Amino acid sequence: MKKIVYALTSLALVVTGNTCAASPQDQSLTLNITGQITGKSQPTAAACAVVPDNSGDVLLYTADESTMINQGDSGTNMNKIGLHVYGVQNISDCSDIIQEGRIALKFIGQQDNAEGSVLANTGTATGVGIGLYDYNSRSPIAINTGTLAIDKNTTTWLGLQSVKLSGQEAKMGSMKGALTVEIERL
Repeated sequence: MKKIVYALTSLALVVTGNTCAASPQDQSLTLNITGQITGKSQPTAAACAVVPDNSGDVLLYTADESTMINQGDSGTNMNKIGLHVYGVQNISDCSDIIQEGRIALKFIGQQDNAEGSVLANTGTATGVGIGLYDYNSRSPIAINTGTLAIDKNTTTWLGLQSVKLSGQEAKMGSMKGALTVEIERL
């Protein structure tokens, strides 16, 4: 009987010892999951790219500070920049959404310190900015918010022109700015 009690006591200590031992520290995994749900009538959109008709460098026409147009005025003596939208994988991939009017161009850059509607000049001239225009209609395009419709059958033309900022005096110097052209899906 002593042997049975001793065996049961020993078994109890072993079981207790195993349940009191420290649990291993499990490590969780976080998965970042992304995806897209599309309807049958809306196939996955093709990736599009904007390509200028030049190197992407623009030399603005020289402007006289006394005859410069005001911020918000229609364009007059604009530089003409051709912009084309093509498919990234296949040149014709974006043709359907262009024909359907489902994309436009948006222009992103540092805005001026007057009305915030033109590209800020980072050159040495003061009281001036770089106005963006729909070249065909000569209408101003607001930096960071306005868009330019893609011409469905040909080149889309952007106009650039030096403008006098509202409430400031234009003073001579150099003109400089950087502009990002984005595709805006409508």
